Amino acid sequence: MSEEPVDRDNASARREFREFFEANYEALCAFCRRYPGQRVAAEDAAQAALAELWARWWSVPAKERRAWTFGVARNKVVDQVRRWELDHRAVTRLAGSLVADQPDSVAELVVVRSAIMALKPDQRDVALMLCAGLDAEEIATALHIKTSSARSLTSRVRRTLRKALEIQRRNARSTPTADAAIEGGWLA
Repeated sequence: MSEEPVDRDNASARREFREFFEANYEALCAFCRRYPGQRVAAEDAAQAALAELWARWWSVPAKERRAWTFGVARNKVVDQVRRWELDHRAVTRLAGSLVADQPDSVAELVVVRSAIMALKPDQRDVALMLCAGLDAEEIATALHIKTSSARSLTSRVRRTLRKALEIQRRNARSTPTADAAIEGGWLA
């Protein structure tokens, strides 16, 4: 891709970007909030990804802009998570004891979040992108992998999460969110 700057005076580009922003901003923020510890920083990551897209508007093919933006947002959030983890470890060492976690989700999301966080990092990315509504082709573009690999990962993620949630249901600790995830179709 060429690094052609966006003509900010181009009314057509501004209109297209505004439409893209309005269609994708909420989903992008929701996607970023699904990463642990990123509830507050989600909007920052989404905005940074959109700013990068605007800077490269002409060089990112129109049909790839959504997936490209989710991929950039993912990278921003992962960087934030790494920084947070480093800070958290430093505080823990200085305090000489473990710092209690401050969960940022309601109780009914614990099962789903725990199952997602137990996944390998590449599978976790796929799960979060599935939650955001991306399909296998968009996931492949966002993660720079083959579509067949994205389909395989998608299948593996759904199978793993379905199994974890079914175990949770059998143990009678089911939540409305777990039931909805299984019966609602996103793990289908």
